[in-house]
Amino acid sequence: MKKMMTKCPSPHDSLLRKDPIFAKAVSRQSADVFSCTSHVHLAQALAGQIYVCGGFGEFAATIECFNMSRMKWEPKKSMHTPRFHHAAVVIADTLYVTGGMDAEEHGMFSVEQFIPHVHAKGEWYVMPSMLTPRCLHASFAWQGQVIVFCGLTDNLPVTYNTCIERWQVASSIWENVPALSPIRQGCGVALVGHYVYLSGGEDPSGVFTSLSRYSLIDNVWETLPSMRVKRKHHTLSATRGHLYVFGGVQAMGRAMDDDYPRNNA
Repeated sequence: MKKMMTKCPSPHDSLLRKDPIFAKAVSRQSADVFSCTSHVHLAQALAGQIYVCGGFGEFAATIECFNMSRMKWEPKKSMHTPRFHHAAVVIADTLYVTGGMDAEEHGMFSVEQFIPHVHAKGEWYVMPSMLTPRCLHASFAWQGQVIVFCGLTDNLPVTYNTCIERWQVASSIWENVPALSPIRQGCGVALVGHYVYLSGGEDPSGVFTSLSRYSLIDNVWETLPSMRVKRKHHTLSATRGHLYVFGGVQAMGRAMDDDYPRNNA
């Protein structure tokens, strides 16, 4: 499986941004090209910039920053460990990357912290490892904590992770939460107040339409009305009292737009 770390050209190497203030799309002609040709990487907004790190390909340890004022991609210091299918959160202008897959498609325990303003290219620090390896998982930040759940502990063979773990960033200890997460990977996640919403995803029986939420105070899961279509590897976002779900895959190699009109997605 080491061949998986080779360079994988992608047709999506440019940045496309639609901004109503400028009333036009900023594409290849006016925005710099994303030099990393990896996929299944991760993007986060941090300190007013966009950071992309890791991924499936030659650049699995790299991180790049899109400078919004210059409209340019700028290379930053690489992570200590290459990874893809990882997750990340931002707390106090600091990026925390958790788990992911290694070159052999095994889940990873490791956690890294990126501080962008240590010097020009930022700096990565190795943080306390999670209690269990995890990839294709969900993570979020809440009250100074990094919380991870769902996903796989391993991909060869496929092994699901049902533990919920949390780490108070001010401490050095990860601990288990007294609740279990659904057997799921590739789900969408959004945080609203003290509720975590979980949509879709996949388990050994297939892809889901389900929507559920978890109370961080009561440690209880609640089932909510399902989505209209099955999906995994999608995005779930919350704003102004509504949940929005975007894209995803219905089955291996079949993106949502291959099977459903956009107004049903």
